[in-house]
Amino acid sequence: MLKIIPWRLVLLMVGLLIAAFLAAGQAITFAWLSSFPERSSQLQSLEIRFWSYTAISAILFVIDIALLVRMVKQIKDRRSKLNTEAN
Repeated sequence: MLKIIPWRLVLLMVGLLIAAFLAAGQAITFAWLSSFPERSSQLQSLEIRFWSYTAISAILFVIDIALLVRMVKQIKDRRSKLNTEAN
């Protein structure tokens, strides 16, 4: 398994979180644009874009949570290893 230095993992998590929030913002924008009557001809396109950005945002959030769990496990393993070596 690939070992990632904790500060790089934190930077990756922050980057993914920002990207997830930007994708969620885009999804909200497309949902808002679909409420205008003059956009009725683009409704199908806006719906596809909305669901695409919603899926991207959800996937990025899930990956971010998985990385957080991985980081907590790494910290826990390092602490237990240090405690074992100290005794």
